[in-house]
Amino acid sequence: MKGLQNVVGKESHGRCFKIKEPLQKVVVLLQYCVGEILNGNTSNIEPGNSPCASCKLLRRRCAKDCIFAPYFPSDDPHKFAIVHKVFGASNISKMLQEVPVNKRADAVSSLVYEANARMRDPVYGCVGAISYLQNQVSHLQMQLAIAQADILSSTNVISNSMNKIMYYSLKIRFINFSGEDGDLVSQPSM
Repeated sequence: MKGLQNVVGKESHGRCFKIKEPLQKVVVLLQYCVGEILNGNTSNIEPGNSPCASCKLLRRRCAKDCIFAPYFPSDDPHKFAIVHKVFGASNISKMLQEVPVNKRADAVSSLVYEANARMRDPVYGCVGAISYLQNQVSHLQMQLAIAQADILSSTNVISNSMNKIMYYSLKIRFINFSGEDGDLVSQPSM
């Protein structure tokens, strides 16, 4: 950070510099980063130092053992914001601590899904979506049963028609062969 103080020429407090021009801030920061990279010193500018999305939103320092950091990265702040709005940071922390470490990612995924559903439907949440989908499945199963019944009745009609065709074709053959109009077999029931 001493290199950045030399470029700015003023005392710094952490990473806040007393520069009034926003464009000048960007230029100074770029000059510092380029200089550090050219000198081979990248420890001050690596992206691993940024706090997780929850610590950014809550405006607190992100500790190394932050329970939120693995599941709410800083590049997706909206994810934590929605979950925080619905459940609250304290409740999320308690829930995550109760879940085994190997299942926490799934728990966070479920919390995010439920929070998104609660934002869309504050009363029913994801239960409303599940109920809607179950009703659709029931309706489609009923339509499928009706279609299968129609196919079965059509198959029976076709089968009866084929039986009649076969009966009359055999009768015609018998008449042509014997010259008599006699029944080979009894007529099939219709």
